[in-house]
Amino acid sequence: MIEGVSGRVLWSRAPEERRQPASLVKLMTLKMVYESLAQGKIRRGDLVSVSARAWRTGGSRMFLRVGSKVTVEELIKGVAVVSGNDACVALAEFVAGTVEAFVDRMNKRAQELGLSNTRFVDPHGLSDENYTTAADMGRLAWLYIRDHPEALAIHSMGEYTYTPEGGKPITQQNRNRLLGKYTGADGLKTGHTEKAGYNLVATARRGDTRFVVVTLGLQAPNDSQGEYQRAEEAARTLDYAFASYETTTLVAKGVPLATARVWKGETDEIQVGAAEEVKYTVVKGAAATPAPVVSLSGPIVAPVKAGQVLGTATIGAPGGERLTVNLLALGDVKPGGFFKRLLDSVRMFLHDRVKVE
Repeated sequence: MIEGVSGRVLWSRAPEERRQPASLVKLMTLKMVYESLAQGKIRRGDLVSVSARAWRTGGSRMFLRVGSKVTVEELIKGVAVVSGNDACVALAEFVAGTVEAFVDRMNKRAQELGLSNTRFVDPHGLSDENYTTAADMGRLAWLYIRDHPEALAIHSMGEYTYTPEGGKPITQQNRNRLLGKYTGADGLKTGHTEKAGYNLVATARRGDTRFVVVTLGLQAPNDSQGEYQRAEEAARTLDYAFASYETTTLVAKGVPLATARVWKGETDEIQVGAAEEVKYTVVKGAAATPAPVVSLSGPIVAPVKAGQVLGTATIGAPGGERLTVNLLALGDVKPGGFFKRLLDSVRMFLHDRVKVE
C-alpha cells in the first residue's frame, strides 16, 4: 500500500518475494511508450504497421490484422484497457525496431528506476520467466502515475471498442472490477496466468489523496472468482488507507514564509515563499508540523526579481522525514540610490567583519 505523493510504502506483506507479474509487465511497456512520446521520438497519431509476429501473439488481444495500420494512441488503449498482447508487440517493434531490442531497453530502464528485483523477457507478460516483487511493481506504478498522469484517462476506461480495417467493431471490457464501482478508482492494471495467479495494481484518488495497492499471486478456481477476489482485496486495503490517512498541504506555494534582509535596495526587506506546494500524506489527526526552517543562500543584494531563488526551506514532516523546497523572492527590489548603496556597502563590510571576528 503506497501513498501517491511521495511513493512512500505505508503497509506491506512479503514485499520482496519474487512473483510472476503476468500482464502487469504492460505497465513497463506503457511507460516506455509514454517516455518515447514525451521525448518526441514518436507521436500519438503515428501509424503502426501490424506485423505477423504481433498478429500471432496469443492470450488477450485487440485482434489486430496483419498489415493493418493502427495509430499509437489506439494501441495504447488496446494495451491499457483490454490488455492486448498483440498491441504490445506492435508498439515494441515500432519503438525499438524489434521486440528483443525493446525488452533490453525495458530492463535497462527498470534498473535506472530502482526496480532491482525485476526482470522482463517480453513486453506483455505471457512468459513465466518474467519476475518482479510487490515492492518493485508498486514503485513502477507510482512512477508511472507521477510521470504520466494523462495515462489515467485511458486506464479508467471501463471498455474499449476497436474496429479493424474492413471489419466490425470489437468491444471488450476492462478486467479491473473496481472501475465504476469503487469511489475514486481510476486504474491501473490487472494480470493473470496460471502460474502467476491473479494480480492487480489498483489506484484510487479522493481529493488530494491517492493510494496505490499491489496484490500479487492470488489463487482462485476460475476467472470470475479470481477477478472478484483480487478486486475485493484491493478495495479492503484502499478502505483502510482512506480511513487512516489523508494528504495535507505542509507549505503552500507563494505564501510568505519569512522576511529576508536586502542590501543596497530601495527597501531593506523582501518576503520569501516556497517555489512549489509541499504535500504530505499523514495519519489522520496527526500533530501539526513545526514551522519551516529557512536558510538563505547568502547576502541578498539588490536588484532582486520576483521568482529569484534566494535559499531553501526545510520542513519537518510527521514521522521524522525532512523535506526541502526552494525559496523564491515574492516581489521585486530595485537598487537604491547612490548614498543608500554606499551606506549598505559599509554596513555589509562591518557585518561580515563582526562575523569573522
